[in-house]
Amino acid sequence: RTAAPLLVLCESLRQAESLAEDLAFHAALQPRARPVHLFPQWDTVPYDGFSPNKEVIAQRLLALHSLLAGEAPLVVTTPQAWQQGMLPLAELRRHTFVLRRGERYPRGELLERLQAAGYVRVDLVEAAGEFSARGEIVDIYPIQLEHPLRLDFFDDELESLRSFEVTSQKSFAEQDAVTVFPASEGVVTRETSARALRRIPHFKGQLQPDYYRQLVHYLDQAAPYPGFEQMLGLFYERTSWLDEALPPETVVVLDEPAALEQTAEAYHGEVLGEYELSERQGNLALPPEEFYRTPAEARRALERFYRIPAHALRLEGTREALVCPFADNASLRTPPVAGGRSAHVALPDVFTALTAW
Repeated sequence: RTAAPLLVLCESLRQAESLAEDLAFHAALQPRARPVHLFPQWDTVPYDGFSPNKEVIAQRLLALHSLLAGEAPLVVTTPQAWQQGMLPLAELRRHTFVLRRGERYPRGELLERLQAAGYVRVDLVEAAGEFSARGEIVDIYPIQLEHPLRLDFFDDELESLRSFEVTSQKSFAEQDAVTVFPASEGVVTRETSARALRRIPHFKGQLQPDYYRQLVHYLDQAAPYPGFEQMLGLFYERTSWLDEALPPETVVVLDEPAALEQTAEAYHGEVLGEYELSERQGNLALPPEEFYRTPAEARRALERFYRIPAHALRLEGTREALVCPFADNASLRTPPVAGGRSAHVALPDVFTALTAW
């Protein structure tokens, strides 16, 4: 085991998800195993004007937080995620904080900090990225959690920190602490909106008038709008890249380097095509170089780290790859569990099957 982080680049998101799931399963069986994180690309098309899914953002921020915290995680990602820009790391550090039961948090400061981190104040919390405040209770829905949290204060002291169900509003599962990440991969505040308002007139000539007025309206209100994450260059002086979160001793595993190159080239072609289409349609399209790396730039970023190319094993004298059988957890556990034994007692049978392979 190395104390340095490990980064695995997979050809596709499907392969990355599968590998991350398998690695996390095996890590759970090991004492003091390194954390495993998936760092996916956004589930959007470049320049399509849509915001990435909150779950995708949460996965990305969890991986970045683990890297910045020095946990030496194993991160699985894709060429697209390596080529795409992201929230400036300084902003991630600035808007990430921990709430602990028993600590004191002045109410006004806490609410201001949540709003600065992009959380939207509502009457009733129902979705990730929202918060509400009434009396001594503050409800927060951190984007990385399955359930929102209810914070119960006595004066400024956080007395209780519990998960609760959105539908029934019933609380359960007392927590000792929670990490609050930014509500999105980009934060629309008075400060960032002011910068965007200074820059957006440079694009006025290429935008449809109604679209331009709508953007200015959102920015005047310092309000997030659908797809604002795809315009991070408006809000920040510069964006960050995944390699900036990696320490120099990081080891990078390249799963099928030739396939990775093909994916990077295809993705760059998609970016350029969508950029041209967005310009023709009169939508705001920041130059690709502000948020997307070319394959050559992506390769140069990789050269900073020790790299291990991984290739499929080929049978000598043939073009066939050596394929090993795989089975998911359910198929391994089903036969012994069906025999009336618990899943825990069934583990020896699972190990026997693995050994036989």
